[in-house]
Amino acid sequence: MYTDLKEYDKALEVINPLMQYYKRIKRIMPPLANCLMISASAHLGKKDYKTGLQFAREALTDLRIMNGRVMMIQNYKLLSDIFSKLGKTDSAYYYLGQYTTLKDSLINRQFLWKLSNYKKEADEAKKEARIGFLNRDNKIKEQQLKQEASLKNFLLIGLLLLFVAGGFILRTL
Repeated sequence: MYTDLKEYDKALEVINPLMQYYKRIKRIMPPLANCLMISASAHLGKKDYKTGLQFAREALTDLRIMNGRVMMIQNYKLLSDIFSKLGKTDSAYYYLGQYTTLKDSLINRQFLWKLSNYKKEADEAKKEARIGFLNRDNKIKEQQLKQEASLKNFLLIGLLLLFVAGGFILRTL
């Protein structure tokens, strides 16, 4: 928040103790990398590019170890900005390329994931529609079978009555 408000000294006052704590417990984890990037961003805002570069590179090392691709996007952009301010356009261009490549690959992955989910949802909807059609067909067939059974029963009863009536007529004659 302080870096967004361009109060870089306050940002460093808050983030440095936290960063030192994470370094002291000697675990590479996302909060440490995030602290390093915030510190690098604050130093970039203060125009202390060398210190900012040091923190950004340290964050990049940690992010590579833990394969933090989403945070790497921000870090590549930060490194590109720092190198641009230092006048090292080749390095700035390199990190901007890394930023663009990684961002595009993650966007493509997200797109493919969403596309896969939409496809699964569409397949699921088709299955539900098929089940609905099959249920309707089964109900119609059940009704037809009931009607056929009723017709057969009616014909059998009619035939039986005809034989009974014929028997009575023969007996009477």
